[in-house]
This record gives sequence, C-alpha cells and structure tokens, in this order.
Amino acid sequence: MYQNLKSHLFVRIIFGICLIETSLLMLSSTSFSDITSAPKIFVKTPVFNFKSVNQGTVLKHTFKISNHGNAVLEIKNVRPG
Repeated sequence: MYQNLKSHLFVRIIFGICLIETSLLMLSSTSFSDITSAPKIFVKTPVFNFKSVNQGTVLKHTFKISNHGNAVLEIKNVRPG
C-alpha cells in the first residue's frame, strides 16, 4: 500500500511539472510572436530610370509597395532620390 501511495504521488508530481512547463511554453511562444511582429516593406521594382528628358517635362511613375510582414506598415515620409 505504501508503494502504491508513493507511486501515485510521483505521478501527480510529474503531471504537475508537465502542466507548469506547458504553461511556460505557451507564455514564451506568445511573447516571442509579439517580439517578431514587424512590417516588411517590399517593392518589386525599387528603381525606375526616366533616362534623358527635356527640362520642364513632367515625369510620373507609380511604385507598387506591398507589406510582406505581419504588422501594419506605416509610410510616414517619402523623398525623391
């Protein structure tokens, strides 16, 4: 009987440790995903060459920008290069 009680206590302790480790793993994975959340700008063609143009000519080109990240991409400032 003493051996059976000792075995039962051992199983409960191991089960408790497993629950604690599982809880810690779930918490750490949530924190890790929060840390790795970031926007990632993607421009398929980041450079466009207008070549030679006459002075005063109005130039226009559209750059297609995508967000390949897992957070909101905010474009706060654009400057011609």
